Amino acid sequence: MHVKDLELLLKKLMKLWKMDLNGNPVCLKPKYRDKLILTSKSLEFLDGKEIKDMERQFLMNWKASKDAKKISKKRRSRSEDASNSYI
Repeated sequence: MHVKDLELLLKKLMKLWKMDLNGNPVCLKPKYRDKLILTSKSLEFLDGKEIKDMERQFLMNWKASKDAKKISKKRRSRSEDASNSYI
């Protein structure tokens, strides 16, 4: 039912290369496919569809960009908090 549960499972099943979740309620969760592809480096097929190298690379780049934005935002926030404490 939860993507987080599947992510934990995939981290343990490092040689799993094929998984079909069709009919499982987790398929209705937003971006579940993207999350599972990012979690498992060995997964080659998900729900009957091949995971292409280009798709995986795109998702990895997207996640790295998203993470970098979060870090930058935290740094700006800390910097603003520090400058406001001197006022």
